Amino acid sequence: MTTATEALTVQAATGGGLTLGVGPSHAWYIQDQLGIPYTSPVRHTREYLTVLRPLLNGEHVRHSGEFFTVDTKLDVTAPPPRLLMAALGPRMLELARELTDGVVTTWVTPELIAEHVAPRVGTDIRIVVQVITMLSTEPDRARENLARDFAAVGDMPAYHASLGRAGLSSPADTVVIGDETTITNALARFRDAGATDVVVSPLGTSADRARTLDLVGSFSR
Repeated sequence: MTTATEALTVQAATGGGLTLGVGPSHAWYIQDQLGIPYTSPVRHTREYLTVLRPLLNGEHVRHSGEFFTVDTKLDVTAPPPRLLMAALGPRMLELARELTDGVVTTWVTPELIAEHVAPRVGTDIRIVVQVITMLSTEPDRARENLARDFAAVGDMPAYHASLGRAGLSSPADTVVIGDETTITNALARFRDAGATDVVVSPLGTSADRARTLDLVGSFSR
């Protein structure tokens, strides 16, 4: 209810255009920091979306389920935002296809998008990919350092399983490292794999990040 109210308020204040992203998060945050059980993330996310989507559409929601009991209709009048969901596992991807307008992925490769994500969500919804990049003349050394920096990410079950499907051992193996041509080639491969939106997150110095964003702007045009 809070998420729907906030999203519709933004829509009303800005005249529309918001894309709302939600997701199951991770046990270390939901359970360990917030104290909310994280025993059934797929069922929890399904029920969350079952309540959220009709609230965003202005409907009166009457729901009594395993995780939520709701009987309300929101007072905010605004067009419903597009709804995306973070997903990597097979059941989460199928849930995104069923109940949202698209999926958001991270720590993935073009091959993982083409062979695992796109076949499960289809071609009629958005596939948003976060691509982490780094301009470097020493890609092997850079990747070794990133593997150490991102080690905790690889220990999270959802990312660990996703990396395993791609035959990768570290989140650093998904980072695009090299020169400008390496980065633009990778963006083209993600596009060809089925990505509809690519969110580039450059690493490195401020100058290198600016160069990367200029490069991405030229590529998108």
